[in-house]
Amino acid sequence: MDVENKKPEVLMVSTDMNGKGGVASVVSTYVNGGLLKNYNIKFLVTHIEGSNINKIFNFICSLFTLSKFLISRKCRIFHLHTASRSSFLRKSLISWLGIAFGKKIMLHLHGGEFMQFYNDECGSLMKWYIRSTLNAANQVVVLSSQWKRNIKSIADKANITIIFNPVIVHNNRVDFTDKNILLFLGKIGEGKGFWDILNALSLIKETHRNFILKYAGDGEVEKAKLLINDLGLESYTEYIGWISGDKKQQILNQALIYLLPSYNEGLPMGILEAMASKVSVITSPVGGIPDVIDSGVNGLLVKPGDINALSQAIIKLLDSESLRVSLTNNAYQGVKLKFSVDVVIPQIEALYYKLGAR
Repeated sequence: MDVENKKPEVLMVSTDMNGKGGVASVVSTYVNGGLLKNYNIKFLVTHIEGSNINKIFNFICSLFTLSKFLISRKCRIFHLHTASRSSFLRKSLISWLGIAFGKKIMLHLHGGEFMQFYNDECGSLMKWYIRSTLNAANQVVVLSSQWKRNIKSIADKANITIIFNPVIVHNNRVDFTDKNILLFLGKIGEGKGFWDILNALSLIKETHRNFILKYAGDGEVEKAKLLINDLGLESYTEYIGWISGDKKQQILNQALIYLLPSYNEGLPMGILEAMASKVSVITSPVGGIPDVIDSGVNGLLVKPGDINALSQAIIKLLDSESLRVSLTNNAYQGVKLKFSVDVVIPQIEALYYKLGAR
């Protein structure tokens, strides 16, 4: 018998790992980090980039594909990666189908707006459905201690385990530039604090001219360009589109400071990737970030919306090489100990084993 066929089989349900966003990045990191070595992971893509029609058609097709895993005796575990809103609705449907066919359900929660979705956007019936789905799962995986408290507060019977997002740790930086590169990676808009970044930079551009903000991602790109124009930041900014893989690593290797002053978060892959690439991090104490960043030790934390504090934090790092070196060294060592694929993937495998994929 083929060695591959002897591996325990797990169905991993997620967005397209080659697509955009944090979940895609997490899943691709699991794959590139070696999760397939010991387990025969089958993938079911329930979300793709493109028009709404294409997304709906893909999901309908994925349900037909799901049927063979529902009746398969080899596939015992459904590992479902979900965020909130439509993502949760898709995965919860598959979760209940899996339960009906005797599968073990591992619900892996991502996305910083889940509690906002639950508290502010759901009526009593939808809240009951969410609670029931969480409580019915054999295992709920969250990204931080705060998220464990959040989920426990709405689903007190849920079996919750904290597993941090994984990152591939790079040995050293190889690229340098003669201009201080500030870097933003993510959805361009208010939620990730991008408007705050621009307003903070407008406060320091007269005294600290030797910087450029390189920003990558999707979202409100045209609105960003208008605000950049209004603030006179054209010569201080560069939009580099959506990047991933080698291109993302190349820009991380060049960056001096990574900026993510978000209002809501799960556990951002961008922060972990920056720390693993020895880039100084300025972010905010929301979601799972306080489990990662100890302000003044391995990064700097500023409250969301505090533009003056953000500008002062940027100045502090631009002006002090010794502080940057101290923060990045501490961050790099911490990432290796807690967030590297060598640490995180065995934790996922341990849950698979616990759930019966032997």
